[in-house]
Amino acid sequence: MHRSGTSAVAGALGRCGIALGDRLIEGAPDNPGGYFEHADAVLADEGLLAALGRAWDDVRRLPGGWEASPAAGEAADAIASRVLAPFRGESVWAVKDPRMCRLLPLWLRVLGADGVEPLGLLVLRHPDEVAASLARRDAMHARAANLLWIRHTLEAAEHAPPRSIVVTYDRFLADPAACLRHVATALDLPIRFNPGVLDDFVDPSARHHLVDASTALDEIHALALDAHAELASPAWREALPGLLARLESIEASQGEWIDALGAAALGADRRRRHAADAQLGAERRAETLQQALDRATGLASQHVRELAELDAANRQLQAALADAEALVKRYGDQAAELDGRLGQMAEALARAESLVDGGQADLHLAHDRIHEVEAALAQVEALAIQREHDLRDFDARIAAGEDALRRAERLLEAQTAQTAALESAKSQAEAIAAERLEFIERLDAAKAVAERIAHERLQELQVLADTLARVETLAVERLGLIGRLESAKAVAEQLAHERLDEMQALADALARAEAVAAERLVEIDTLRATVSEHGRLAEAQQDEIHGLRREGESRGRALADAHTELARIRGSRLWWAYRRLARLTGGVERD
Repeated sequence: MHRSGTSAVAGALGRCGIALGDRLIEGAPDNPGGYFEHADAVLADEGLLAALGRAWDDVRRLPGGWEASPAAGEAADAIASRVLAPFRGESVWAVKDPRMCRLLPLWLRVLGADGVEPLGLLVLRHPDEVAASLARRDAMHARAANLLWIRHTLEAAEHAPPRSIVVTYDRFLADPAACLRHVATALDLPIRFNPGVLDDFVDPSARHHLVDASTALDEIHALALDAHAELASPAWREALPGLLARLESIEASQGEWIDALGAAALGADRRRRHAADAQLGAERRAETLQQALDRATGLASQHVRELAELDAANRQLQAALADAEALVKRYGDQAAELDGRLGQMAEALARAESLVDGGQADLHLAHDRIHEVEAALAQVEALAIQREHDLRDFDARIAAGEDALRRAERLLEAQTAQTAALESAKSQAEAIAAERLEFIERLDAAKAVAERIAHERLQELQVLADTLARVETLAVERLGLIGRLESAKAVAEQLAHERLDEMQALADALARAEAVAAERLVEIDTLRATVSEHGRLAEAQQDEIHGLRREGESRGRALADAHTELARIRGSRLWWAYRRLARLTGGVERD
């Protein structure tokens, strides 16, 4: 049964070497330690229950012949291929799902077909503790929780394999290792008990609901308490027929309420599934958008890096251009200096020529000076040629730098445009993500409203059921009152007949007295005193007769009032309830 400590027991078995499979459902706020439920087993069981028109919290019986339905066949195939197949290399393994309590015949059939010997471990927790836990997590009414506990527990015990054992949650929490040793001995399981393996796993303080003793509140609660006591005893199999018979009696007497409660639970489960599917779809769309946003962000980051690299290259080109301009300026200065030296050379040549014209004496010296000037002039011409080559090289480098700069500027413009497009796409993706998040929030709000409405409807149904029970009790009380009124009516009628008889007798006595008085008129003179006395007696009798008549009239009015009250009761809804109850109980209907 749900909320019965099966997660703690299954987790402890896993720590002691029993294989539970790799696909286990993760923990949740209501069970942070983990469920230890095989995901494929849960999917198969939930799918089968949904196909049968049932839910995990449905208190109704499963439809007749459900084991031979197409949905059961599909579930059997899923169990064999997805649950049993991965365990075929294990000698001992375990699967835990509270829904198996109701679907155990199908599981046993699939296990037998696969050649697996099934062993049963039933975890039993007090029904009031389970009801308190379900009330806290699911706002479930205690009466519905008790019936759900009865349905799961008795059906699991009824179809349990021959080699099965029942352990109570109390015993497990008191000493987990000793409890599992008892299970290992009873079922011949190879459980490994390493020292302290369960010390940090089983926490008795995590038990939030504790019940010492309970007093039965109604027929369903009484059956739950008795079933808990009987199943906790070694002779639990012998007690099962009587417990199942009591459950059938409750179903026969409260079938309409059970059907209404089950239909309401199924509707609430379908609404929960629809809301969960919508939320899952929204989460998947949000995840897709987030992935697209991440890719766009990555591309934007890449383009930003490329822009940074281009900017660094641009700065390097700017620096190279500045160096080239400085070099051109330096070579220009050198050219200006060479021009000055050429001017000086020309002046020296002119002086040399004047010296030649002035005299031959200085001819040799002039020739020497001319050779020097020619040599200097040759150096100047070589330097000028080198300067022209250098200037052409610098012009080529400057042109290449300007071309590279133009290409970098064009690439920068293209990257800037692409970055702007990516920023726009990122903004659009963020806007879409914001819309999806808002949609998810609306779905969460709608889911919360739907769950609240479902809980309110369940509570209303429970209130109606309680009201119906009180109406039935009141109808029984009114039927008792009607019986007492009918008895009072019979007594009143009997008294009225008796008083009428007495009045008739008194009338006859009066007639006889009047006859005697007439007869005694002839003796009136002699018997005046006797006649006077008889007259007084007659007057007293007449007073008594008048009193009796008034009493008879009063009793007649009381009888008429009783008839009126009886007619009013027969015309009220309580009389309808009495007649319905009489038909239900097989009683005699009286008009």
